[in-house]
Amino acid sequence: HFYKRQQMLQFLIVSLSVCLSLSRPLLKEYPGYWQLVLPESHPTSGYKIAAGSPFLGWVGSGLEHMFRTVGQPVDSLPEGEYLLETLTEGGFQVLLNPLSGDRYGLPLPPSHLPGQVLDLQALGYHYLWDSPEETMDVIEESWELGSEDEGGELSFSHHMVLDPSGKYHMSWIPREEGITFKLEVETLGFVGLGFSDVGRMAGADIVIAWVDDDDGEVHLTDRHGLGNFLPPLDNSQDLELLKGYQNNSHTVVQFYRAWDTCDEDDLDLRRDTVKVIWSYYQEDSLQYHTFTQRGAQNVQLTEPPHQAVPLEPHQVWDVTESNMTIPTVGTYYHCRILKIPEVAVDTKHHIIDVQPKITPGNEPYVHHLMLRECKVPWSVGPTAADVFEEYVGQPGSNCFSPEMPPMWGYCHTVYVSWAVGGRVLELPQHVGFPMGDNFGGSTYYRIEVHYNNPELYSGIEDNSGLRILYTDNLREMDAGVIRLGTESSMLLMIPPMQEEFTATGYCPSECTSQSLPDDGITVFSWFPHTHLAGRKLRVRQIRDGVELPRTMEDNNFDAAFQANREPASEARILAGDTLLTECVYNTAGRTVPTHGGLSTQDEMCFAQLFYYPVATLGSCHSGVTFPTLLKSLGIEKVVGDSFEQFMSFTYHKSDFAAHDWNRTEVINDLAVEVGLTDDILRTISTEDFYRDWKLQGQVLISLMKNLKIELPKELENYTIGDLIENANWPVKGLDMSRVLAKEFQKTRCQGHTTQPLIEYEPLKIPEFFELEKKEDFCDRRV
Repeated sequence: HFYKRQQMLQFLIVSLSVCLSLSRPLLKEYPGYWQLVLPESHPTSGYKIAAGSPFLGWVGSGLEHMFRTVGQPVDSLPEGEYLLETLTEGGFQVLLNPLSGDRYGLPLPPSHLPGQVLDLQALGYHYLWDSPEETMDVIEESWELGSEDEGGELSFSHHMVLDPSGKYHMSWIPREEGITFKLEVETLGFVGLGFSDVGRMAGADIVIAWVDDDDGEVHLTDRHGLGNFLPPLDNSQDLELLKGYQNNSHTVVQFYRAWDTCDEDDLDLRRDTVKVIWSYYQEDSLQYHTFTQRGAQNVQLTEPPHQAVPLEPHQVWDVTESNMTIPTVGTYYHCRILKIPEVAVDTKHHIIDVQPKITPGNEPYVHHLMLRECKVPWSVGPTAADVFEEYVGQPGSNCFSPEMPPMWGYCHTVYVSWAVGGRVLELPQHVGFPMGDNFGGSTYYRIEVHYNNPELYSGIEDNSGLRILYTDNLREMDAGVIRLGTESSMLLMIPPMQEEFTATGYCPSECTSQSLPDDGITVFSWFPHTHLAGRKLRVRQIRDGVELPRTMEDNNFDAAFQANREPASEARILAGDTLLTECVYNTAGRTVPTHGGLSTQDEMCFAQLFYYPVATLGSCHSGVTFPTLLKSLGIEKVVGDSFEQFMSFTYHKSDFAAHDWNRTEVINDLAVEVGLTDDILRTISTEDFYRDWKLQGQVLISLMKNLKIELPKELENYTIGDLIENANWPVKGLDMSRVLAKEFQKTRCQGHTTQPLIEYEPLKIPEFFELEKKEDFCDRRV
């Protein structure tokens, strides 16, 4: 039933989608409406949400998911008249029966081709220019999120389903001085909402509300959690009740509070990532909510509202796995080579939107996805097609292992990424990522899927990946990606028993001077990433020796919520700026050091910046040198230098300088200075070892522990392993942090290939005037 539209109908649908994509009723925006009349029951495949469900409102790109989650599957539409209430960009239709109030969600049929414009007339819809006034009352009553409050009609800009069964819905709208919440919960008892740094009741800022069953009075209480028991009332009640009621099935409460109430029992909700804790019960009396009627979710309450605007006509490129069986190992990275659609090889196209496609049920196993552009350095000689074409269509291999062809290492710059808890990347309307080697983009990409399977489940098939929307209707500017941070090598060593330990990635001014335009670049989105120990992440910007106000920072970071974020204000980076990426880790519960690596039990530290206009810089990161690591441990000298020389043959090299050491001779010296077991000697004598990142890290850590200390004298003849085992880590960790922040780092500034943009040399982070802490709002008020 689908075909290319005539120009007039195309214009009409695009105009309508301005309203429809907002998931708001058409009847509020237009004098007419799309109507579907069924004289008899019509077979279909979709979902039904019965009248009275109060949570249909702002749901953005999650509308179809919500219908699938909380709706009842149906195989037919009953006879009657329907209004097309919402049409998502992906073609998901929401039909309202104005007489019954029931809603039906209908996905596109399998015959629909991605990228084609949906022809509503061909589906049997009629557009009527007369307003159906007789149905307005029904629609207004059932459309909760557009209802009126004391300040007039209020449409909420954000919405989340907090519980797995779809019974607890939270909507909110951030304002300059505070935030308005709306809770819609399938219960006639109390509802609880809390804000916490760690996701527990203890220390949480808690709201409990209920509607009295006898007189309908709404009770809204401001409380604080002291433990897993009834939270006491705050001395200061800082919530403003806007309205509340209950119907036959749901309790609805709407209230306002200031971002910072200046109450020591309340949390400042402007702070970065917030863990929202929720609960409900079937009775008004405050009691234990049961184990299943509570939970926690991460959210950024201050993020700007999603600006749902219609995309220009586009095509779809699905970059996904193909019936990939997740291996029965704790951590696995799967890579394969992809080629852009042929239409984008010869004609310039822009990527205008990227969306995750996670196989339903596999959310616990897919940790993150990355799409790396494949660029062959000019020094290699062949074109990208000469190197990568033969791998297109092949099933792929284990990344960073001997299975992965060495040439895949040229797929370096991370172009697009998604991680657990993340949302789609939104590009400004005048910006697009170029596609194709001939047009400033790439023709070949390497998709990288990180699977996390700690329970070693078997037989799980996966088809996760990314959905990429692209167009030949070119936008004004080309966008680019810069990756900042630290190297994920074994030299990234995070001591145990630390409440806060900072690792710093250094991008020197020499790099930005060489690679950015004089008038700079504008960052429109950023993506922070660590593994499980990460607690804070920020990008600091220094210009002319003075730190600028921070626009990219999360001081309550959670590895389970790694999403693209908008900078707090315009982030403009100029040529000559110095950039520091700081990751703060908590290893209080660990007893041995954590090293950089690929496993979720290892650590990473990077921030990805999405910006325009495109520049030559692809990545700028750093890592400590081996002498710097030794100095941080209080070691002045170890016996011999073969270990550092041996590292230069691995991915975990101590520096990036060119050396002419002979590997066989270095291994022989290493055997004398460290002592190599037969197993290790066999391992490091094979070529496979030098293509296996994970194995290299394991072997190097083992060898480093066997190194004997020469200086200082009080540590002579001890090994590094002895020092690590007997260190007073709460004190030693602080010493390490101070040293690592001041000593030499190996910095790497490179373009979209592995070609360096500046000459390598170890550098120290320069001194600068740090940003002064702003006076606290509550202190000023006092």
